Amino acid sequence: MEFSFEKGGDLRIAVNGAPLGGVLSLERAVKNDADVISEFLTDKPVALFPHREYTLTFSLRCAGACVFEGELERIAVADSQKTEIYTDCAVRELSGKACARGWVEYTAVVDAKERSVLHE
Repeated sequence: MEFSFEKGGDLRIAVNGAPLGGVLSLERAVKNDADVISEFLTDKPVALFPHREYTLTFSLRCAGACVFEGELERIAVADSQKTEIYTDCAVRELSGKACARGWVEYTAVVDAKERSVLHE
């Protein structure tokens, strides 16, 4: 199967090590949350376990199948200053809209459990 992509901007995105082309936009969000453990009967908090969840929303245009249909182990988002690496990823939502000339506009919402930043 052959794929073709529209040229993207200066943001480089790789999914499982393979470059992702045709990206129209990328929205990143962080959800901070905490689990509280309370004492039995008194409900007095005794432990707090904070955690973060990351959500990436991609809009992309491509011809052919979408790369988000398979298993996602790692997503790397790089610009001129830093590289963000998201791991433990799962696709929460995937939708596509057929356009003229055989293009398909996809919107993918991906949840990630871990994020690391590498400064260049």
